Amino acid sequence: MLKSNQQMIMDILNTLTETELSVSEFYGTCARIAGDDQDFWTRLEEEERKHHAMVCRMMEMVTEKPDRFKMGQSFREGALRTFMGWLREQTRRAAAGAIPAKDLLYVARDIEQSLIESKFHEAIQTDDAAFNGLLSSMHEDTFFHRERISRRIKEKAYSAIILAR
Repeated sequence: MLKSNQQMIMDILNTLTETELSVSEFYGTCARIAGDDQDFWTRLEEEERKHHAMVCRMMEMVTEKPDRFKMGQSFREGALRTFMGWLREQTRRAAAGAIPAKDLLYVARDIEQSLIESKFHEAIQTDDAAFNGLLSSMHEDTFFHRERISRRIKEKAYSAIILAR
């Protein structure tokens, strides 16, 4: 049986809600184990929880006015589900201490890059300004997260060089 346009869109948004929660859980785990970087990780965790709430609101918008939304560019939901499995494994490993604290930032940068590459922002088309605003905000935040994490990696590397002197 073929899925309706609305069901395909809702499936994508459901996957995105799960993804945002999974990313938030990873960052929360990092906050609990990272010591001096707790504030850094907690901020990322909170921002991902905000993204989850944004996707929930987007789901409400689609439910309220389904005729305003259609499928956009091809979106590989299966690839995002595979990513979530990897992410859950990274969270489990981080909680167990199997990922060195210095490597958590690299994992985080990979997470944000994977979200950018998923092109979730192209999956749904609409002329609804509020929906597009939420989607754009999430997409921009993801770029900012990657950049903030990359800066933190450089700061840590610089600090290590200074301490090694």
